[in-house]
Formats: sequence, structure tokens, C-alpha cells
Amino acid sequence: MGHGIAQVAATAGYKVLLRDVDLDSLSRGIQAIERNLAKGKQLGKLTEADCDSTLQHIRGTTHLEEIANADLVIEAAPEQLELKQEILRELEAHSSKAFIFSSNTSSLSITEIAKASERPARVVGMHFFNPVHLMRLVEIVVGKATGDDTVEIVREVARRLRKEPIIVRDVPGFASSRLGVALGLEAMRMLEQGVASAKDIDTAVPSARIMSWARSLSTAKVIFKKKVAPKSVIKRDIRCVFNIIFLFLLRKGSTQNNADHNYDSNDNCNFCAS
Repeated sequence: MGHGIAQVAATAGYKVLLRDVDLDSLSRGIQAIERNLAKGKQLGKLTEADCDSTLQHIRGTTHLEEIANADLVIEAAPEQLELKQEILRELEAHSSKAFIFSSNTSSLSITEIAKASERPARVVGMHFFNPVHLMRLVEIVVGKATGDDTVEIVREVARRLRKEPIIVRDVPGFASSRLGVALGLEAMRMLEQGVASAKDIDTAVPSARIMSWARSLSTAKVIFKKKVAPKSVIKRDIRCVFNIIFLFLLRKGSTQNNADHNYDSNDNCNFCAS
């Protein structure tokens, strides 16, 4: 997802330093940005000048220390707490600058990530959604030590990226994933009760891009594991949690799988909308 965040930031006029672990991964990220831009140009949503401007605002590197002088770091590493904490420690070791460290985590605690920082007030969550250049929502996750000024800065950045930011507390599942779990559980109950077929329930979801059954499954594990849901809800829905596997398998076979979504003729290109 990092390349998508880099793309929308560059399109908004920010100078972007895109860092990845090796040259092959970095090259794939840049190529993905180029494909997105080419598709936007093909559909008439972008001009040649728009594409050139975006790419000119992006520079790649494999050296973490090079990004230590940035004003805002948006981390999109794999969902491993120790890895994110190590990145934060290393960045602070390379710079005395009070940069904002924003994690794109969808499930880890911002408060826990911030424990690795000497400046926890400058640690915040910015949870983007795939595909980043199309999805408008950004969850700004406020940890226990996150400063008010940090929240305001990243909210303004999100708006400049032409996103719709919402502010949420640092709780398991944040806001969108918890809503997704609720929707997924109700869909499973409907399937059990014979209200409709799995295909028709899936069709009834207002937008397939808003809801991913795979994400609901992973988030459900986090929420139930941490006992966020009341015991009565857990007991009532335990059979549904198992049944989600069946529904997800059906979902994977759908031709509308949002994980493979790209531009189509009806898409709004949010990062270049007027």
C-alpha cells in the first residue's frame, strides 16, 4: 500500500521519498504508480502533465536514514509490532528532528507502537484503504500519548490528499473494521437463516470496495481475541465466526473481488478530482 500513499501525496504536490527494503521491491512500487497513472490518462482522468508532475515529486531509496529528515513519515510495513517499533527507533536514532511518525496499521495499537518513541506525542495512525488512489476514507488513530497538534497536522494533510479523514480512538479494529465485522456477522446470520443466497447477500452490500470479507475475518480474530465484544455477543456469534470461512470462500470466487480492483469507466479518480 505504500506506493499508493506515495502516489496520492505526490499528486497533492508533496515531495515524496519512497523507501523500500530492496531495489526490486522499490522498482515494483514505482511501476505500480506508473500503471495507475497510465490508466488514469487512458480514461481521460489525467493529463500527460499530471502524470509527469506526480512522478517528478517521487524519489526512491532503500536507505532508511535518508527519510529521517522528513516532516512526516507514513509507515506501511507488514503488520508486525516489533518491526514497526524498530523502524521508529531507527528513524529517531538518525534524526533529532521532531518529525511525525504515522503508521498505516489496520490492527496494531498506536499506543504500543509509540512506546518505542522518545516523542510519543508525535506518533499517530493514518489508516488508508486500498486502492489508495480511489478510496477516500482515512482513519486518523489517536493513541494515548498522541498530541492534539499532531492530530490536526495529519488531518490537514489527509484533506490536502483529497481524502475524508475521521478521528478514532486507539481501540482494536478502530472504526471501519469494527463496522465491517458487524456487517459480516449479520451477513452470516442472514445466510444461516436462509434470508438470501451468499451471492445475493454480497450483491446487497452498497459497494464491494467498502467491504472485504477477508479483512473482516482477520479483524474478527483480533477483536474476539482481545475480548472487545461482550461475552454474550461472542457466545451468540461463535458459530457465525466459523461460518465466515465458508462465506469468504464463496466471496473469493466472485468476479467482483475487490482485491483485484483497478480503474474502470465508472470510477471516480479521487486524487485528481476538482
